Order: sequence, then structure tokens, then C-alpha cells
Amino acid sequence: MNKLITRPVTIRIGADKVRLLDDLAEVTDRTRAWHVEQALDAYLELQAWQLRHIKKGLQQLEAGQGIPQADIEADLDAWSEEDETASRS
Repeated sequence: MNKLITRPVTIRIGADKVRLLDDLAEVTDRTRAWHVEQALDAYLELQAWQLRHIKKGLQQLEAGQGIPQADIEADLDAWSEEDETASRS
């Protein structure tokens, strides 16, 4: 059987968060550590996703696949004008 190797990590958090975490652990019949690991997994997954997309976007810019800022500003101005026209109707 392949056991998951874990290591202890110590953090400091506010007493209010500890109370909320304890309440959550009690209601769900899970440990504090389980909930903290779930939250950390979600955070790390989101950060990794963002970094992948940032890296991809920078690669696209370096390859000349960007959109000039003036074009974006023109589109935003056009949308703004459309919204103003629609709200007057």
C-alpha cells in the first residue's frame, strides 16, 4: 500500500478563524487539518491555474499575438456609447 507522506506545518491565524474552523470541524466531523488542507488545495489549484494563464498570455504577447491597447479602448468606448444610447430609449 502506498502511504501518503505528510509533514507538519505550523501557522498563526486569528482566534476568530480558529473558532470558525473548530465549529466547522465539529459540524462536519472532520479535523482542523482536513479542512485546512482542503482550503490549501483549492488555493494552490487556483494560483497554479492563474500562473499558467499568465505565462500563456505572456508567450502570446512575445509571439506578437496581442491586441493593441488603442483597439481595446476603441471597443470599450463603442460599448459605452451603445449602453448610453440604450439607456436613453
